[in-house]
Amino acid sequence: MTSEIPKPAKILGLLGLLPFLIALFSTINTNLYFLLVSYFKININELQIIYSTIILCFMSVTSWGISSIAKNQDPLHYTLSILPTLYILGIHLY
Repeated sequence: MTSEIPKPAKILGLLGLLPFLIALFSTINTNLYFLLVSYFKININELQIIYSTIILCFMSVTSWGISSIAKNQDPLHYTLSILPTLYILGIHLY
């Protein structure tokens, strides 16, 4: 059984990769790096960390939502869904 990814989800998922790709190419091309630094007034590494944190927290919330509608209401699923957020919190505190 194969299921196709809906077109809007596929497009938004691919667009979500753009910040990661821009950060990657800005490390290779110094002109792009200085353009981004002057436009955003923030270090590209910090921008990448902030975006990665948002994405990881979004994935945790999605996992929480899937756990809440599951037939088996196992507390382990809820615990596993908050671990990425706790991990990021630990990284930012150190």
